[in-house]
Amino acid sequence: GIPDIVHHNTNGYLVEPKNSDKIYDAIEKLYLDEDLRKRLSKEAFKNIDNFGFEKMADRYEKIYMEIKK
Repeated sequence: GIPDIVHHNTNGYLVEPKNSDKIYDAIEKLYLDEDLRKRLSKEAFKNIDNFGFEKMADRYEKIYMEIKK
């Protein structure tokens, strides 16, 4: 699910699980680069309406209704 929402270097960073070096590097980049933080944040907020609670609940309800048929 996360790669469906977060797109690497577009609206966030995706890092390999359990890779502390990569996690550290990503956090350091974000910490040191205010423009990068602002850009990623701005892009992330563009998709917030697509993944809000009500929107996701509606999508699940539609799936369940299709299965029920």
